[in-house]
Amino acid sequence: MRRRGLVEPYLVFVILYGIQLVFWFIFMPDKSVVMGVSDKVISSVALYRYGLFVFAFLAGTLLCKVSRVNRQHNICGDHESRLGRFNFNLQTQLKLANIAFWLFLFAEIIYLFPLIGEYSSTIQISMSSGFSALYYIVEDNPPLISSFANVFPYPLIVYSYIALNTDAHYVRTNKYRTRLLLMASVIIFHSIFAAKRMFLIYFVIIVSLSYFIKHKGVKQFLPKILMIGIATFGAIYFAELLRYGITISNRLATPLFSREVFLTTFNYLMNAYIYSDINNTMVILKEDSLYQIISTSSELFRIGITRLFSLEFLGYGTLAGWDSLFGTVNIFGLLWHDLGVWGYFVMFSIGYFSEFFYEKASSSVSGLNTSMMMYIIFVVGIISSMRFNFFGQTIFLLPTLFIFASRIEIKRPQIPRL
Repeated sequence: MRRRGLVEPYLVFVILYGIQLVFWFIFMPDKSVVMGVSDKVISSVALYRYGLFVFAFLAGTLLCKVSRVNRQHNICGDHESRLGRFNFNLQTQLKLANIAFWLFLFAEIIYLFPLIGEYSSTIQISMSSGFSALYYIVEDNPPLISSFANVFPYPLIVYSYIALNTDAHYVRTNKYRTRLLLMASVIIFHSIFAAKRMFLIYFVIIVSLSYFIKHKGVKQFLPKILMIGIATFGAIYFAELLRYGITISNRLATPLFSREVFLTTFNYLMNAYIYSDINNTMVILKEDSLYQIISTSSELFRIGITRLFSLEFLGYGTLAGWDSLFGTVNIFGLLWHDLGVWGYFVMFSIGYFSEFFYEKASSSVSGLNTSMMMYIIFVVGIISSMRFNFFGQTIFLLPTLFIFASRIEIKRPQIPRL
């Protein structure tokens, strides 16, 4: 029986990417109305390549579905597969989740220390230039620190499952609810003060999915999703008001909570980010691929390979048609820039494995297992990739590493008794 708390990944993909494309096509002005935002770019070549990426993802999900129907013992079917035969051990998950939790807190303290240690100057800068100016202070940290902070989706999944569980045999539930609240506080602080809005989105998606999975008979399912979406956008808008609205307020000598500042900030948010995600993608897709391999992946990987092999990567900002001051691009443009036509195969694989983990999670008996956790990670990835290549970053790779590391069982040798 299907879990009603699970949503098919392809539906998430089609609905959200479709809405974003329609909003860009209808509402983005032909001529830029926000400084730093490119003029609207409509190219038949770019739209064709965009459509191929959509087709590649859907073809991957379709192949997985067809495989499930046509083969009795396939990796996507309802029958138990090799992945499903792993023994799930919640205690093992908790041990690793606790390690990841403390690693996350340690990295966050170091990452945010410049703001906390100099709180007086932090407040002064925030009030004069907006919270966006603080981003450039914390970005001086080594990339390894921010990469360690990216392990948090793994403990967040484990803690959410336990914190939302009311079964009697789950002891110390309050302890993990407290940790969940602590993570929420750190993530909200990071999202507002360090310009990491995506952290807040990760948190909302993971906790929401955990809730729907646990309460699979929830009534009014779609209204709840809409309410969560509206509330999340409201939180992002409020954070943008603190990041950018303060600057506008000071420039216009107008109160922060005035109609003019509200409208200007909203217009800025939509054009500089929501519309630019698509528009910048079109700029890249209309050009030939530079085949830079990993130029849009994690900074940690780029630095490591540059130092090991003395290679230099050309970012998409070097393209002849690029004139935007905002680097936000969805996954299609990033895959095209780095991999060219091979990017279609990557998108196909993402579609295939998102369906793979959905099918396994839907047919699983236990509430939390490898497939369920990977399903959550892939849904987060599909949504996040509207703005960047989630699957080429440590925010995907590190939690995935922890999830599969929990499946490794170390058997102690049996010492015979004399």
